[in-house]
Amino acid sequence: MHPFLFRMTYQKIFDGHWELYDPFMLNGRGQAVMDDHCSFFRAFQGWTSLTKSGPGDGTLRVLPLLKESMAYIMMRPLLDDIKKNKIPGYEPGELLKPPYNLHDKIIDAMVSLPTVHPGDSVWWHADTLHSSVIYRHFPLYKIEKKCF
Repeated sequence: MHPFLFRMTYQKIFDGHWELYDPFMLNGRGQAVMDDHCSFFRAFQGWTSLTKSGPGDGTLRVLPLLKESMAYIMMRPLLDDIKKNKIPGYEPGELLKPPYNLHDKIIDAMVSLPTVHPGDSVWWHADTLHSSVIYRHFPLYKIEKKCF
């Protein structure tokens, strides 16, 4: 298995045909090899609420335009106002934090989930742009990815 086969997931975007990108096509997603001992398949992410929370309480915020937002995020670093070989907001081994000055329109377009109650389960596509207000109040810790 080729270690970079997962890149074909976004090939339509990089070929200039973002309209043909299908975020639900599984090509390559099940072939992501991170090292000699670890591979993964991640179609969706989710969490279960432990408390009642709603908009403005630190609940998840998402950008529901999956195809359009992914094409924009993937292609934005290729525009002329970005330094060559630079992805703004990216540092190796750290969470990607898209800079507000470059992504203000999509960040402002994010919507909060409706009120959730203890035991509610929330799931979203792994490519969905998302954030939580709670991240602004607590320090971000680097999480080492390990396979057991």
